Amino acid sequence: VGIPPWSWIPAPRYIPLFPRFNSWVEFGDFDGDGDEDLFCSTNGGVALYRNNGVGQVPRFTLRSPSITALWDFGFRTAIYVLSIDRPGIADLDGDGDLDILAFDNFEIGKINYFRNFSRERYGHSDSLDYVQVSRCWGRLVENQLSSQVILGLDSNCQTPLPLPSVLRPSHAGSTINLLNPNRDSLPDLLLGDVEGHFLTYLHNGGNRSLARMTWQTTTPTFLDSPLAMTKFPAAYALPTNGTGAVGWGSSTVQDLVICPNEFYGSNLNRHVWHYRNLRGSPGVLRDSFALITKSFVLEDMVHHYLKASPVVADWNGDSLPDLLVAYENSALKPCLALYRNKGTSAAPNFELLDSLFLRLDTVPIRNPRLAAGDLDGDGRMDLLIGHSDSTIMHYRNITATSTGPIQFQRISYDYQGLRSGIELAPELGDLDGDGKPELLVGMRNGQIACFQNQGTLTNPAWVKFTDSLGRINVAESISGWAAPRVGDLNRDGLADLIVGSESGKVFCYPSLWSSLPNARASNNVFVYDLAGGVA
Repeated sequence: VGIPPWSWIPAPRYIPLFPRFNSWVEFGDFDGDGDEDLFCSTNGGVALYRNNGVGQVPRFTLRSPSITALWDFGFRTAIYVLSIDRPGIADLDGDGDLDILAFDNFEIGKINYFRNFSRERYGHSDSLDYVQVSRCWGRLVENQLSSQVILGLDSNCQTPLPLPSVLRPSHAGSTINLLNPNRDSLPDLLLGDVEGHFLTYLHNGGNRSLARMTWQTTTPTFLDSPLAMTKFPAAYALPTNGTGAVGWGSSTVQDLVICPNEFYGSNLNRHVWHYRNLRGSPGVLRDSFALITKSFVLEDMVHHYLKASPVVADWNGDSLPDLLVAYENSALKPCLALYRNKGTSAAPNFELLDSLFLRLDTVPIRNPRLAAGDLDGDGRMDLLIGHSDSTIMHYRNITATSTGPIQFQRISYDYQGLRSGIELAPELGDLDGDGKPELLVGMRNGQIACFQNQGTLTNPAWVKFTDSLGRINVAESISGWAAPRVGDLNRDGLADLIVGSESGKVFCYPSLWSSLPNARASNNVFVYDLAGGVA
């Protein structure tokens, strides 16, 4: 949005407009109607969704659940792409339809070229008439044991020198990005490999009929800062002006975004690198990329490694909401990250004070989840921590002043001996309007237990009300990992309940207490509009 340099803002309202997919996704206008269609991974193959949108609102319908090709062994079957790989999809021969490059699953390290003959045979680009015309596009092979690329394969796809004997199983995992930094109309390659920390640039010294990679480097001069990632980088094209066709062959000036293609083993901190394309600037005729940030679209996000569970509360009594985030680090140790609000209530600005707050990483638990509430009537927000077993930890807020350090004292590893399932996610909120909060506990089975306070605000005594509040169950398979939060979302004076789940859906139950014993969700997935409630 805006004017250059472009701003990127979260737009969750678009999420329901896209099909469900995992692993990789590529955009390309396969039918020539000016709208970017969607290619994605499907069971080791390539699915295609046609974009029939209107204006800036996309609408995707399934065009092919698995694109097929006529292979060189004589019959038509699916184009195979491992879910950990990423293919290249572009008009490689200049005939107006989209071709596909994908690493071979049988001759490991070589690239299959699936040429689309739709334009030649039918006069249009949308027939998906693919033929495997080469098993070694670019006359290259990636070493089965490393990120090394061997060039100069002959017409029979044989290497000029024998490769080392295989001493261990071949690795899988390679990414393809097509680009043309020297503007010679030939597709070059940026290859990522599961064993590598860098991208390999391969220059195409052939022609449109026969691609031939003639030299390579891991430090291309068109990048002003060398790339170094912890594991398996992949490159993506991004239109510089925020609009226009994506990928090689487009006349649009395109930036590069590079990030890990694998979650586990990757360093998920400053890991999305954005290179701005300076082509078109005074004196710059070819693609030349300047590193702008290593945290593209993450600059304004609180970002932690795994299983983040946030809670917002005024921990130090300065009337500003602060932020505490439970998460697991790359060693799968439980951690707390404490952020103090240095801004205002209307425009918070969270500053990280401590990423190992309370040294929770020394406690033998997994999957911590948080709740905040005043449990002793002293006006300070205390802390409950649910986790992987059946107990809840209790920390008392002993912060002395609004300007001093935020401090907690651990009171119990097993708060009041409460029991209700495992993988607990606590929440405190006044559901029945009696002035005393209820204690809700989400559980792995997708249900929510509820405890009522039969004591006082200064000395609560929790009595179980039910193990299945409102008969809510957010599990879509064996487990649900219910995560409740209470608040008056629609501003009608009554407490509403929202519940996160393992599936990623968020369920909303307006005015929950009045709807018992059977609560009814208003939406399966909803977006909370800060300006006016649930949308």
